[in-house]
Amino acid sequence: MSGKNVNKQTHATAACDSSSTQMSPRWILSNISKDVLKEVEAIVDEEGELTENAMRALNSVFGSVLERAIAIVEKPDSVCELQSPFGRKLVQVSGTSKGVYTLYPEENYCPCEAFHYFVLGANASELTCKHVLAAWLARILGEATQRTISEEEMTSLLLTLLVSDDSKSVVPNSFEPTAGDKL
Repeated sequence: MSGKNVNKQTHATAACDSSSTQMSPRWILSNISKDVLKEVEAIVDEEGELTENAMRALNSVFGSVLERAIAIVEKPDSVCELQSPFGRKLVQVSGTSKGVYTLYPEENYCPCEAFHYFVLGANASELTCKHVLAAWLARILGEATQRTISEEEMTSLLLTLLVSDDSKSVVPNSFEPTAGDKL
């Protein structure tokens, strides 16, 4: 047996060992969802589009949240990736009723009420919200508007996220797409 096979076998055994750290079903599903998104990204890179099989895989993991996320991505300028000159990044996603949600890229957290209720709540039934999934899909599909903002603007947005009294930071739309922004 090669060293690689031994390592894989050891890790697999540790994951199934009841004395090792307990893995919750939610943790497992969260990791599966990340794996599916990576696979979908690879398919889009190879095929140049979101295939029917990729859509089925996404639907099997995200269910009805997928349809709502796609509706956001299909609206022009609904997802904007912000980057500062020093490389710090945030994503802004248009909400249906409350301005724009500012998110950390590729993190499964959103300040929207649906995320707090359906993802974090006592009776959580979803893996993520439509805003987070829309941000991921827009990046994978190349549909996000790209915008460079100043360090001062980035710092202000980050502070808004960090010091919000209710931890549900909804900030006004801080980007207005220009002719040079990528759609």
